[in-house]
Amino acid sequence: MEEGSPSFQLTQILKPQFFIGILAILGLLSIGIGLYQAGAGKEDEEEIVIEKQEKSEIPSDEIVIDISGAVKKPGVYTLHKGDRIADALEIAGGMSEEVNTEAVSRNINLATVLVDGIKIYIPFEGEEGSVLGSSGSQDTPGGVSLNNSTSSELESLPGIGEVTAEKIISLRPYQSLEDVVSKGALRQSVFEKVKNQLSL
Repeated sequence: MEEGSPSFQLTQILKPQFFIGILAILGLLSIGIGLYQAGAGKEDEEEIVIEKQEKSEIPSDEIVIDISGAVKKPGVYTLHKGDRIADALEIAGGMSEEVNTEAVSRNINLATVLVDGIKIYIPFEGEEGSVLGSSGSQDTPGGVSLNNSTSSELESLPGIGEVTAEKIISLRPYQSLEDVVSKGALRQSVFEKVKNQLSL
């Protein structure tokens, strides 16, 4: 192609425009990719928010408890915060005829406020009953509860450290205070020091 020819001149005119066009196309592609990634990121965020909302849809005023033993309809039930053991007994159909009424009156406070995840065992004749397996501690008149207290509450007793407290918890339930010794959770010497500060 000769330098002075019309074709050469046309090529010289179009060359800058060609490169500008290429740059414009690349720029549009970059913007398109950026918008796509931003949109995808937004969708991911929306999915996370939706998932969190689904998980938080469990009513905050409800608790789940497990009641078994000498009741007419043992099972897992949903109750409301503030409900008491008496309410759990009612929803479980009441006590059966084989219940150890003396043990219930001695060991189970029917006015105890329930907490989520609690296990209630109503004793049959010849058994002792207890409230145990709770996800939280309960106030137990007479001392630190072997069946309900947290690790830190057990550690507040003299001679009981973290390892011993976890051992006590792992060997629940206890039907009597002496069970903590017979099951090997506490040495007799330590038990003698703290027994007056313990309850079931």
